[in-house]
Amino acid sequence: MATKIICRAIDCIFNEDERCTSAEIIYDPAEGCLTYEAMEEDLFDLDEAEEELEEDELLLEDLEDENEDRDWDDDDLWLEDDEEELDEDTVNS
Repeated sequence: MATKIICRAIDCIFNEDERCTSAEIIYDPAEGCLTYEAMEEDLFDLDEAEEELEEDELLLEDLEDENEDRDWDDDDLWLEDDEEELDEDTVNS
């Protein structure tokens, strides 16, 4: 199994779904990723990417607020089992 490297450079040509797809990665602890290559400007819209990130953050905040406001009961933690319990004869046959 190949190692998966998380890529935080959203404008790198090797960043695909936040994972580096480069065949070879060169990393320097002082300088960071040396494999980084910026996308051509017409292929990458930084403003659009920032807007999408802000929308995702707002959605996450909304979900967190919903969960904080909800009064959770122990019953809410378990799914209801609609199936009837099998009797001993059915299980042992």
